[in-house]
Order: sequence, then C-alpha cells, then structure tokens
Amino acid sequence: ESEMGQCLNISSDVLQYAHEPLKKSRSFISLAIGENGRCLKFASDELRSDRDIVLRAVKHTPSSLQYALGGLNQDKELLKAAKLWNTDYDEIMSQLPLSSQMRAVM
Repeated sequence: ESEMGQCLNISSDVLQYAHEPLKKSRSFISLAIGENGRCLKFASDELRSDRDIVLRAVKHTPSSLQYALGGLNQDKELLKAAKLWNTDYDEIMSQLPLSSQMRAVM
C-alpha cells in the first residue's frame, strides 16, 4: 500500500489541514480519493462539482456522494453507481437531500 494510502486510511480528515493548492489539485485529489473516497469532503468546491472526480470517489466509498456539489448528489447515474457499489445503499440515500420524486425513481 502507498504511503498516502496508509495516511488516508487512518483518517480522511488529514486533508482538511492540507494547503489549498493541494485541495485544488485534480491529480492529488484523484489519487487521494482512489485510496479513500471520503477525501472528497475536503477537495475544492470545483472538484466536488466534477462528475469524474465524484464518480471515482463513489466507486471507492459510496457514502462520499454526500460531499458532492453542483447537484451531483442527486444525479441519477451517480446514485445508481452508489447503489451498485454499496450494500448500505438505503442508509446513504437517507442522508442525501433528495426530493420525494427522486426517491421514488431510485
């Protein structure tokens, strides 16, 4: 396992103390969420609104969908990806601010 992976497995919260340029770095955040999807929580708003970044995080840690911005946490494709990758899907869905119409579809 990589050194970053060892660090991020301890806690994704270590990223909250990272310098802003790292939180904005697509390559750094992509690597971080590949080790721990919850790292999405501390990525820049721009990256939290990036569909590819969010999908990568969701595939690693489905509950990371709650940290997505720009309406991505209500995106049908991403919701389905979270469902495919998680056995705790219902718990995750209960945490998301979904409309009753979206809940009926999912």
